[in-house]
Amino acid sequence: MMKRIIGICCAAVTAFCCTACSNTAQGGSSAGERTEQTDGLKVTCGNGMDQEYADLMKAYFEAIEHKDYAAYQKTVYPPYQESYGKFLESQGTDPETTFREDLCTQFDEDGYDSWKLTELQIEYYPPEKEDLDDFFNAYSRAGIFDDAFVESTKKDASEMHDVLFTLYALYEGDEEAVPIITNGEMFVLKNADGAFLFG
Repeated sequence: MMKRIIGICCAAVTAFCCTACSNTAQGGSSAGERTEQTDGLKVTCGNGMDQEYADLMKAYFEAIEHKDYAAYQKTVYPPYQESYGKFLESQGTDPETTFREDLCTQFDEDGYDSWKLTELQIEYYPPEKEDLDDFFNAYSRAGIFDDAFVESTKKDASEMHDVLFTLYALYEGDEEAVPIITNGEMFVLKNADGAFLFG
């Protein structure tokens, strides 16, 4: 069976807070991980992963799968939504159009009528390699927000993390789910209102 690995651009241009690579990941859990047995997308968490972030990322990807823009909006950091919305307007589009035409179709593939997300594996990016300033700089260079936004976000957040993830999908007619994003990265944070992501 042909493996489908979808390359996804950095969020700085497309609002996808993930970067896919071409390595095929193996399914299943390893020592120190926990698997959330819930309806829909199965979430496998690395040791120490905050449940709020696990729930947040699950909701984000399920919103994309079900093309639910209102659910998607609840997962995204509100100041980022505003700033990104202005950026998109300057490009002649808007957040909902980008959500429906880009995010919701990013895993489509010729020859398949549909797909279903099956598993999300998440863990914190190794702290010794984490560099949140690089994340902010990428967005700033793309013109999505400025230095004032960065400083405001840092003051607003009680914590910020880079989360490493792998996402699996089952394409209609296939028997086995395949990784569609491997070694993706998602920026998450918490503030007084809850947990949010940039995506």
